[in-house]
Amino acid sequence: MSLRVLTGLAVATLLAQAVGAGAEPLAEEALSACKAAVAAPGVVHEELLERGLHLAEAALARDEADARAHLAEFCNLGRLTEARGLGFAAMSAVRRLRRTIDDATRLAPDDPEILAARGAFLVELPRLLGGDPVTGEALLRRAVALAPSNCDVASRLAQVLVQRGVADEAAALRDHCR
Repeated sequence: MSLRVLTGLAVATLLAQAVGAGAEPLAEEALSACKAAVAAPGVVHEELLERGLHLAEAALARDEADARAHLAEFCNLGRLTEARGLGFAAMSAVRRLRRTIDDATRLAPDDPEILAARGAFLVELPRLLGGDPVTGEALLRRAVALAPSNCDVASRLAQVLVQRGVADEAAALRDHCR
């Protein structure tokens, strides 16, 4: 099982829109750290992700109701877990990832980036670990409806649709973003 299931393939690109969109300075910096850490494909920047995770934790210590800080924790922890591989710690991380993305969704139920991150996570996570592709797809659809010009979200939904064999709808989403 690939550890990409922990965060979904689209989370890093989705964070590009999240940074600076009303986040508190610590949460914004934590989101930036995650984005920067995954900007170079194939290169893992564990130190940057650890710094981002610490910043997200500090932001949450200041304000547990900061949805962007929860998103930052989700991204940094997910990418760190992915980099470190499967093991006992990964199971604990999956529980924490679920909790933090669920909290972010509860706090900002109409934030397209948070909805898309949660949707990608649920689609990619194996059912044994709590994955739910039906709910994940619904969240991605809702994120697209809320932010139709966000091509990163539309692209992720298109990937899900291709995997499900709904190529026509996927092509329409991709065409919309060209």
